[in-house]
Amino acid sequence: MINFDGKGNSLSRQTIDRSGTIAVVSNQIGMYVVNPDSTGTQSDPATGKVFSQLVVVHSGDEVLGMSTTPATMSSFTTRE
Repeated sequence: MINFDGKGNSLSRQTIDRSGTIAVVSNQIGMYVVNPDSTGTQSDPATGKVFSQLVVVHSGDEVLGMSTTPATMSSFTTRE
């Protein structure tokens, strides 16, 4: 689950499987930027490092994204 606040801040909760080890990551804080063409990025506010690419679709009602973190395969879809 990801909450985008409309001001460039995000808060997420994930369930992760790393080689069979399941973990829940709560209150993961991020920043995001959406470009005029509806593409964007999420980044770590502490380091500025981009960790996902995203695109806003359906007049802003849905966000599709994928991780850019090395050795990580994940994608996400969020809907309003």
